[in-house]
Amino acid sequence: MLDLRKAALDLVRYPHPKMVTWFGRSARGGIFIGLEKPFDSATLDKGVPTLSYFASLKMRPDVEIRTEAVYLGAYKRIRGDEARPGFPLQSESYAMVAMTGAVLGPLRHGFVPMACGW
Repeated sequence: MLDLRKAALDLVRYPHPKMVTWFGRSARGGIFIGLEKPFDSATLDKGVPTLSYFASLKMRPDVEIRTEAVYLGAYKRIRGDEARPGFPLQSESYAMVAMTGAVLGPLRHGFVPMACGW
């Protein structure tokens, strides 16, 4: 369990239509955490993010849900990076694009990661 209650972080939730990324901000940097698969029902209770899926997924009892790993990253805050309601910090955006690029591997076919679903 990742317990952020003692970490003096400002926790910010960035929803996407089917997934959520949590950012824990400090003056010098922060962390981000979320699920790579959609349909998550991420919650935050007293500084503890809980990553889970909606109970409405219909599956047979004997079927295992195969999911990709939870993502967890850290970033250094860019000087002058100011918070705007409803938007990630520029340093958070750079960190998510860097993570996406690492997951997708080397550039090929002229495509580059530019945005992630947070």
